[in-house]
Amino acid sequence: AQQKLPCLLELLTVLPEEAENYKVGVLPERRKQFRQILRAAGPQVLQLLTAVQGQCQAQVDVMQRMLKCVTSWLRHVPLPSDELASSAILAYSFSALGSPELFDAAADLIVEAVHFSQDHEQHAALIGAIVPQVLQLQPVYEQAVANGDEDSARSLCRIFAEMGEQYMRLILQ
Repeated sequence: AQQKLPCLLELLTVLPEEAENYKVGVLPERRKQFRQILRAAGPQVLQLLTAVQGQCQAQVDVMQRMLKCVTSWLRHVPLPSDELASSAILAYSFSALGSPELFDAAADLIVEAVHFSQDHEQHAALIGAIVPQVLQLQPVYEQAVANGDEDSARSLCRIFAEMGEQYMRLILQ
């Protein structure tokens, strides 16, 4: 079963992306139905990805695919915000910033989670889970700058900038 996991994760990554692919000749009604199916499947997908995260942490390739899959779903299909906020996936994405192999995928997921949670009332729990962890990234950013790691520093700046942009109203209140 573990040999098939990368294939499953790739499929789950591509499905939400294809729902937005207008190069595929699909009738608008069928595309709408497909999006509704994906929305309905969101909680089960999040459960599956949480299980993958819990059981496959030693497999960097699988973890990278899992992070990319969550990012794809956040970008294209609304996931249950409260469940994501309390899931181990969100916390794992912040800890994965400590891994050079997972850094880019983790940073992309965090940026997408911040962007996804721009509706403050609807996503209060998710914002409450994201903000403290982003604020704790300042020493990581300073270390990246001190080490001359421009790529990591730039990715961390993306996270800070996205948070500032999306949560501007909250910051000003």
